[in-house]
Amino acid sequence: MGQKFMTDKPTIQEIMRLKNKHTVSIDILYDAELSAKIRELERQYLIETRGDDKMNRTPLAPAIKKEIDELTDLALEKTVKFTFQDIGRKKFEALWKSCPPSEEQKEKGGYEWDPDAFGPIILAASCIGAGASTGLTVDEAQDLYDEWSTAEAEMLVMTAINANMGASSVPLSVTATADQSSSELSLITAPIEESPTPTT
Repeated sequence: MGQKFMTDKPTIQEIMRLKNKHTVSIDILYDAELSAKIRELERQYLIETRGDDKMNRTPLAPAIKKEIDELTDLALEKTVKFTFQDIGRKKFEALWKSCPPSEEQKEKGGYEWDPDAFGPIILAASCIGAGASTGLTVDEAQDLYDEWSTAEAEMLVMTAINANMGASSVPLSVTATADQSSSELSLITAPIEESPTPTT
C-alpha cells in the first residue's frame, strides 16, 4: 500500500510526489515444448469432453484434465517475469517519434512507428525487471526481439506499451462496492443540503 495524502484536499505537489508509476508484468514460459504439450492436451480435453457427453463410456476427459493441471504447475516453475513501468508521456512520445514508420508500414499496417525499431527501444526503456535482472540493456532487448518467437516478442512489446499508455484507476470491484455502499447509505440518511462551496 502506498502513502496517503495528509489532507482530503492534497496539493498538486503532494499528488505528484505520491503518485506511483504505472507498472505492468507478464510471465513468459521459457519451455516451448512444455507449452506445446499443454496446448495439445487442452485440445484433446475439449474433444474428449464432448465424447464423454455423447457416448456411454468411462469418461476420458478427467484424466487429461489431471495431466493438464500437473503440467500447468510445472509450467509455473518454468516462467520468467518481465515487469515494465511507464517512463512518462514526453519520453514515451519522443521514443516512438524517433522511429517513424515507412510509407508501406503506414499504408498497409497503419503503424504510428516502425515496430522493428521501436520494439527493442521501448523494452529497454521501460523494463524494470527481467527475471533476476533489474532491467534490460538495448542490446539485450534487441536480442530478445530478434531471437524469440513473433508472439513472445509482441507480448513483451505490448506489455511495455500498456505500461506507458495505460492508467492506474480504482478496480471495478472496489468502485462497484463504493457505489453500492453510497446507494445503501442514501436509503437510511436524510438528503444532504447543497453546500454553498464546491466539495471535492
